[in-house]
Amino acid sequence: HKQPHTSFDTIWRDLPRWRDIRSNVLEASQIKPRPDMQVLPMHRYNFTGHIKMYETCPRQYQFFREYDFKPARSREAFFGQLVHYTIEEMHRISLKGKFATLYEATIRETFEKTFSLLLRTDMRPIDPMGKEQAFGHIMNYFLQNREEIQSTIATEIDVSMEMEGYLLTGRIDLLMKRHGRLEVLDFKTGRRPADSDIPDELEDYKRQLYMYAWALERRYGERPARLFLYWTEELRKEDALMEVHCDPEVMEQTNHLFDAVIGKIQKKDFRILVPPEPRICRGCDIQYICRTIMTGSSGPELPVISKIRPFSVTRHVRSCRTWCGLQA
Repeated sequence: HKQPHTSFDTIWRDLPRWRDIRSNVLEASQIKPRPDMQVLPMHRYNFTGHIKMYETCPRQYQFFREYDFKPARSREAFFGQLVHYTIEEMHRISLKGKFATLYEATIRETFEKTFSLLLRTDMRPIDPMGKEQAFGHIMNYFLQNREEIQSTIATEIDVSMEMEGYLLTGRIDLLMKRHGRLEVLDFKTGRRPADSDIPDELEDYKRQLYMYAWALERRYGERPARLFLYWTEELRKEDALMEVHCDPEVMEQTNHLFDAVIGKIQKKDFRILVPPEPRICRGCDIQYICRTIMTGSSGPELPVISKIRPFSVTRHVRSCRTWCGLQA
């Protein structure tokens, strides 16, 4: 290496030698962590993909989360994501101060781009009639919620909370601020349940909103004043918008319930103590290998699978066609 110019002598001669720096680094690397220090990263769980799936059926969770089988994606999932992502992009445009550029033609352009991107996923696409129905949901929301769109302060907000031994994560569809107060809105691409019905799905959606409220309170130091579900299939805004009251006591009970479910997941307790409803089993990808379907009870547990070879539809179909003497 070349010797620095003499003009820099007063600078580089006072610098510490490399041997001393290397020694300090080695000493720092030998620092022992405190007993209460979290060294390993905590497991991450979310409401829909973990808690709700386990509560629906522990065996579904065992196959799709623990063993990492890939469930068949339905057209309903494609429809829901098409509506969600297009509405999300509309709010992003508004957040950039370009709300005036939103009208049917530009929304249609955004919708078509979203549709094209979803075609590249492993989900089964919807037919042309379903596609137009999805666009109808989006335009109906836009025409009836111009003020709300402009009151948006964030969309698709990732939140996480450090719980006892795990991280609870989620994604909030829409965060608004009106009259100086925070409001949360979560989209559902379906019809609003009748007031006389209290389905389990509705209770799940409420618990999901409670989790969001709790996460936002931790992040901003302010509990949302109002929580909403928005059913995009409803034609009238009055029917689409459903307020969920934020009860602190119920929120605390919900958190304890989450802890109990995650505790069972971490212990790998996949026993089926109460069989799911028949409609759940009929729409399940593993119904033909699940003894619950055949016996109507939990039955003996399936053997633990330590290693599963991924199933490739293309590879296996090609092998079958070759074996049968058919052309690929």
